Amino acid sequence: MSAPFILNAEKGSANERLRFGCIGVGGRGTSIANAARRFADVAAVCDLDTQRIDRVNKALAQGKADGYQDYRKILDRKDIDFVTIGTTDHWHVRIALQ
Repeated sequence: MSAPFILNAEKGSANERLRFGCIGVGGRGTSIANAARRFADVAAVCDLDTQRIDRVNKALAQGKADGYQDYRKILDRKDIDFVTIGTTDHWHVRIALQ
């Protein structure tokens, strides 16, 4: 991973896995999301390109993740524990601050 992230969330049960959303799933974004799967399950995928959403959903979430073109919909979800941000550089700060 290019940037460190901390997973320190406590769930209801020790056996319950965290859930995360992938924001931006081009080449690098898919790699980041794939690495995060060691820690959690993919619950949502976001990209402007719907073909990327479908490809990553099938590959990383077996088609079980919700797809969005607007990243704010992922940030509004209460069941998402963390997100990966794999967008182009000029979008990172805006998404992280929100």
